[in-house]
Amino acid sequence: KAPALEIPSNPENVAFSEVTGFNEYVIGPGDLLTITEWKTTGATVHPLSVRPDGKVSFSFFEDINVAGLTPTQVDDLITSQLEGYVKHPRIDVVVTEYRSKKVSFFGEINRVSGTPLSGPGIYPLKGKMKLSELLLEAGSETERADLKNVEFIRRGRLYKLNLLSAMRLEDLSQDVLVENGDKITIPLLPQYKKEKESEKRIYVFGATSQMGWVPFTDKTTTVSKALAGARGPKIAKADIRHIKVIRGTPENPVFINVDYKKFLKEGDISQDI
Repeated sequence: KAPALEIPSNPENVAFSEVTGFNEYVIGPGDLLTITEWKTTGATVHPLSVRPDGKVSFSFFEDINVAGLTPTQVDDLITSQLEGYVKHPRIDVVVTEYRSKKVSFFGEINRVSGTPLSGPGIYPLKGKMKLSELLLEAGSETERADLKNVEFIRRGRLYKLNLLSAMRLEDLSQDVLVENGDKITIPLLPQYKKEKESEKRIYVFGATSQMGWVPFTDKTTTVSKALAGARGPKIAKADIRHIKVIRGTPENPVFINVDYKKFLKEGDISQDI
C-alpha cells in the first residue's frame, strides 16, 4: 500500500505525449494507422499496421520508425521525406485501431448491453486517461463495488486507491493516470464478500453417484471432500486410479491425475489434492 502520489510512472508505458502542445496518443507496435494521401486526382487511403519493430513502409520509403511518435509527428516526418520527391505533399495520419497499450480491468464493473466492450476485461488505451474515465468507459461500477479500496497493480506492486474520494473531489491524487500494463480490480463491498464466497463451486462429473456441483468452502477442500459431496464414485464403474482434476481455462486447461486408490488403500495423502 502507498499513497497515490507515490505511484511511479514508467515513460515507456505512457499512452500520450504533449510535445505537440496538446495530448496525443503515442503510437506503438501493433497499432493500425491510416495515412490519407491527397493528390489532384483525389484522396488515396493507405492502411498500415505498425510492425513489431515499430516501423512502417510508405510510398518511396522503407522502415520508417514511428513507435514513440504521435500521429502529428508521423505526419510531419513523412511529409518532410516526401518533399524530396513530391511537390507540396499533403497527407493525414490517424490511428484507426489502438492495440499497443492495454489495461486489465476486473471486478465490480457493469456490463452494458449493445456496446462492443464493457464490464471486466482488457481495454485499449487511446491516450491520456484517468482511472475514473476508464471506469466510465467500461460501464461504471456496480452497486456492490467498493470504490474506497480499488486494487491497482503497476509493475508488480500493489497500491490501494480511494477512487470514491477522488470522485467526490476530496482527494484528486487518488484518480491516477493509467498506463500500459496496469491491472485494476474493483473489489466487493465487505457485506457482499461472504455472499461471493458461497458462489464458489467445484463441478464433479463422470462415474459418480450424483453428478453436478458441490460448494467450495475453503482452501482445505480436497478431492475426497468433493467426491463426498457427489455421494462418492460408483465403485463398480469408476476408474478411481485415473480421476482427472481440470483447472485453468477452456483455452488452456491443466489436467492433474489423481490415483484415488492409493489414497484409499495406502493412505497416500498426496493424492488427495
